[in-house]
Amino acid sequence: MDKILTTLYAPQAWFMALPPYLSYTVIGLIIMTLLGCAGFILARLGYKPLWALLLLVPTVNVIAVWVLAYRRFPRESL
Repeated sequence: MDKILTTLYAPQAWFMALPPYLSYTVIGLIIMTLLGCAGFILARLGYKPLWALLLLVPTVNVIAVWVLAYRRFPRESL
């Protein structure tokens, strides 16, 4: 049983060994980078960058990406 658990959690072992405050900091930086990049891309496409917050909701993020992919961009209609 230990061999199975070691195999399953081996890629995350370094992250699980970190102190909690440091792991929360790493997760926060990853989320802020994701939202910042998504907001920048949305602003370049002509949408409000606040739509990037939809990426935090698990099922809604997939639907939002599909809707964004198939809608006409506001910059194209100018």
